[in-house]
Amino acid sequence: MEKENKNFMEKNKKQVIAIALALVLLVGGSYAWLTTTLKGTKKVRIEAGTLSLVLNEGNEINVEDSLPMTDIDGLKTDAYTFTLQNNGNVTSNYTIYLDDASIDSADVRFDDSALKYSLKKNEGASTTALLSTLNQRVLDSGTIEAGTTNTYSLNLWIKDEATNDDVQTTKDGQTVGKVFAGKLRIEASQVKE
Repeated sequence: MEKENKNFMEKNKKQVIAIALALVLLVGGSYAWLTTTLKGTKKVRIEAGTLSLVLNEGNEINVEDSLPMTDIDGLKTDAYTFTLQNNGNVTSNYTIYLDDASIDSADVRFDDSALKYSLKKNEGASTTALLSTLNQRVLDSGTIEAGTTNTYSLNLWIKDEATNDDVQTTKDGQTVGKVFAGKLRIEASQVKE
């Protein structure tokens, strides 16, 4: 009986060794196949920089308790000033939007066609137009180099040709003046070289 147990154990040892060898070959072969098929033939270089844009805002962007005025007078109103700084080490594409900010439920918002704006960037010329002419309310877009700051000045006013319907409305049986409240939003991405 002892001889039978020895034969049985030797036979099982051989089977266990055969199975282990098969597993090693299977795993090793799979690993070699995976590393071979996943290996590229071209060099790929991925380089990341630091993208850091800072929007420094000034006073509030709003129009309320105001009357229609000429462009000359509109340009004399208190300007909303802000800067866009690229504190990172990569060049960035950016787009600055003028979004609606929340207003009180008792207020009624101006229609964009009743408001004019003037935007001046750095020391360049200012752009003056109806707010309704801005595509998706984009104030400015472009590229800003690392270590650069853009300074903006924004004026908003009610256009001179505004009618009573443009500046006021009836709400809950009362005549109320319309208001505008805005906030800036910036979208940016690293420039691909």
